[in-house]
Amino acid sequence: MPSYHIWTTGCQMNKADSERLTSALDQMGLVSTESKEAADIVVLNTCVVRQNAEDKAVGTLTSLKPSK
Repeated sequence: MPSYHIWTTGCQMNKADSERLTSALDQMGLVSTESKEAADIVVLNTCVVRQNAEDKAVGTLTSLKPSK
């Protein structure tokens, strides 16, 4: 089964959205993993109201790009 990791930053609404997405992916038979690096699918759920948060998100996704 494919694995996924949901990385959530930001407000409570983002956390609630990620919980709903987790339920949907689980129902589809995907397996959650704690490791972004080990996951077949990485979902970033964030709000980029602050530049620092956007920079961190882009940096992390860029570092994962070669392995995905």
